Amino acid sequence: MTAVRGDAGAGNPAGSEEVADLFRAIGRMIKAARERAGMSQRELGQAVGYSEEQISSIERGATDAASGLSGGSG
Repeated sequence: MTAVRGDAGAGNPAGSEEVADLFRAIGRMIKAARERAGMSQRELGQAVGYSEEQISSIERGATDAASGLSGGSG
């Protein structure tokens, strides 16, 4: 089986960088919307059922945090 991208290998599967870029873009949009609403990360987290730390991770584009967006745990 051949890789889709030339730089894909065991440590960098094809498409992983694109996924990371997507999570960072989504995080930037969430942060911008939160700031426009005049909310802190804590306030947003309380409104959606996430901790302040989870909101921070999502805004930074951390894929491990953003992958759990299907349900809050707070």
